[in-house]
Amino acid sequence: QNLDTVDANRALGEPDEARTYTCVPLMLRNLGVRSIRLLSNNPFKANALRALGVTVVRMESLWKADVSDLCLSYVQAKVARMGHIAPPSPKGELPARRGDQGAS
Repeated sequence: QNLDTVDANRALGEPDEARTYTCVPLMLRNLGVRSIRLLSNNPFKANALRALGVTVVRMESLWKADVSDLCLSYVQAKVARMGHIAPPSPKGELPARRGDQGAS
């Protein structure tokens, strides 16, 4: 149906972000891990882990500066609607969708 992540979750009657991380602290403790470098663009994930007592020392972006046309709408929805950190671009802004008059 061409829904972005937020609209798809809502269409299913789910919250915008339904994932939980309650098992993470125990898993990390059992592995002897005291802190993590989180490979994610999702501040919600970092905050949720911190709220559970996980020491997140740094978040590292997974997106490259050259977002392909195939995933541009996905990336724009994540940034605009879910607060994800935008990928870097030469102009310092998220590239606009084809046909748009500017960045979203």
